[in-house]
Amino acid sequence: QTLPPTQKKRYINYGNALKKKPEVVAPRKYGTNYFARYFFNWWPNDEGIQIAVIEVDATAKKLKAFYINDRISTNIWREPPKIDVPISPPDSLK
Repeated sequence: QTLPPTQKKRYINYGNALKKKPEVVAPRKYGTNYFARYFFNWWPNDEGIQIAVIEVDATAKKLKAFYINDRISTNIWREPPKIDVPISPPDSLK
């Protein structure tokens, strides 16, 4: 089966893209205050699609978000877990 051009699967070498240094977005200043967050963005070959984004709170020194673009990185997909529990509404909804 041939996919239309808009649905063709794109193959990007993610290993090489993630080995590159990320684009770093430093904290932004609003008025006299700083929004103390750093963003680290990984881009493959200037294609305009991010592979991964990490957000770090510079004040608390904590990781706040870690995003992997699973629409592009389909190699991380997996089947949902099998749950052997019957689904029934709670008594309050019966």
